Amino acid sequence: MSSQALLARTSQVINGSAPYLTLDGGVTKLTTTDDLISIKLSDGQVLTPQNNNSVMTPIHLPNAGDTLANIEMIVPSSSDSININDLVTQGKWGDDDADGQGAHSVTATGNVSVSFTDKNSNAVSRSDILDICNAPYRITLSSTDATLETKYGVPNRSTLNGNTVSYYINPNSQQPKVCYVRPRLIFGGTNFAGDNPRFAGPSSIWDPTKGFLTQSINPSSYNLNFPTTGADGLYFDLDIGGVDASQLTWSSETQGEITATVNWVKPRSDSFTIPCRW
Repeated sequence: MSSQALLARTSQVINGSAPYLTLDGGVTKLTTTDDLISIKLSDGQVLTPQNNNSVMTPIHLPNAGDTLANIEMIVPSSSDSININDLVTQGKWGDDDADGQGAHSVTATGNVSVSFTDKNSNAVSRSDILDICNAPYRITLSSTDATLETKYGVPNRSTLNGNTVSYYINPNSQQPKVCYVRPRLIFGGTNFAGDNPRFAGPSSIWDPTKGFLTQSINPSSYNLNFPTTGADGLYFDLDIGGVDASQLTWSSETQGEITATVNWVKPRSDSFTIPCRW
């Protein structure tokens, strides 16, 4: 009786699937740079660099009381950055070919960081109560070049290029409000070299760069908001949040020989502190 040996051999390498990151057990695969720096609002809406709004048309949070903490992102709420390798250690990756099983069989490089600021570039935290007067808030997500690699498999490596994106956020506020009443700021504690802060009020009513803070929205106590004074040609600016001020109109108010008018003018870009510019 004779015996025969059979040999089977593939003619080319079998290509499978590259490894990927995932935050939900593989339901959603993070395979692009945009995936790393996307955000999800509390109503489930996902925003990426591709469908992002601008500072002129900020994103409105969907629910009253939402803060930046209600916005999901790859960076955990307890930190301002995360290493991609930490996600691997937490098991937040996958490979449809089951490559990378076993200790030290998958490695990753790169990181993602996040920062939060208000419209005046002041740092804020995710849990801070949002104020329309300080909006839009900016979320800046930055990713470095990143890789995810398994020891076996073809392909066994995913590469993501670094990128940065800023999302501009407004709170869920339907009520516009006057934020500041701004006269000339010189002598009010500005950083102008010739300033003498002798006229600056306490911080509870005066901001050196913005003017008088709103003290009351009750008509019966409007007198708390601005010093009672008068002069020919006296003016001040109303800093209004939550509405396009160019769409607002006011009727002139006349008492005796005195008439007060309110007009919309294009916002100025200077600091309102140069004493010779009236």
